[in-house]
Amino acid sequence: MVVRDSQGRLYTANAPGWEAVISVWDPGGEYVSSFGRPGEGPGELSGRLNIFLDGQDRLHVRDNSLSWSVFSSGHEFLWRVSANAMQGLVRTTAILDNGMALTSNDGYADRTRYFHLVDSTGALYRTFAPVGDEVSGAGVSLWRTLAYGGGDTFWAGPVLGDPRGYLLEEWGLDGTLRRAFRREASWFDPRDEENRVAVEYLHIDESGLLYVVVIRATEGFAEAMKKARRLGQRLTREERSALTEAVVEIIDTRSGELLASEVYPVSEARELVPTQLFRGIMQGAVYREGRDGIPSVTIVSVDLEAR
Repeated sequence: MVVRDSQGRLYTANAPGWEAVISVWDPGGEYVSSFGRPGEGPGELSGRLNIFLDGQDRLHVRDNSLSWSVFSSGHEFLWRVSANAMQGLVRTTAILDNGMALTSNDGYADRTRYFHLVDSTGALYRTFAPVGDEVSGAGVSLWRTLAYGGGDTFWAGPVLGDPRGYLLEEWGLDGTLRRAFRREASWFDPRDEENRVAVEYLHIDESGLLYVVVIRATEGFAEAMKKARRLGQRLTREERSALTEAVVEIIDTRSGELLASEVYPVSEARELVPTQLFRGIMQGAVYREGRDGIPSVTIVSVDLEAR
């Protein structure tokens, strides 16, 4: 994964052969340095890393040891606490300007609220957004994809199977619902058990454009799943990708207008669509690994063209 700080420096993690190491690159893509090493001591990391930046360019790292480590903008180790706040999922966790963690996940006993705000010590600070009866119950995931671009508000997508459909909400960190947009799309049917659709990724830029990636099954997906079950088999990752699409949409939150909607096969989207954008702007990174296993990162911009 790749994040960018306020000075334009890039941070990468999880490259093959570089376990528990974070690399730093200048704005032009030239290698600068690396920090971190395998282990469980102060400043040491374990396994696959999820990395975030706060408003002071401090780097927050969630690793496989269920720890949340924080490094200064100069890459010095500051502290480490339990990773319950982050739960390991980038798309359902945001680090706020002040370093607090906002998360929507199933890691807390309180399943009556969607969102949990945690301070830098790992202590629960606030929970809010009541879970309705229509989506509550044991075994039901409460994960909601989050988009935070700074300030005192954030955006959230619907949970999987939410009967309200393609609903996007803006919440204040004080726990108040600010705005809600419902996208009427005939293909977004949360009641269809075989062809569930999910808001996989959200991003908000400084101008109020909301970037949404929705994953949906093609018409042949359900039939292929039924056939595989009859044969006592499972679809391979490649087969599932061939039967799944990524819908990329951009919504102007100031007017509620849908500005763009494009459909890509998931296999193609992995190569072309940035599933990780840099905070506050419509620019991000596409990560690839060549046949030789060598990784590369391409910086891409999301541009709107009139048709």
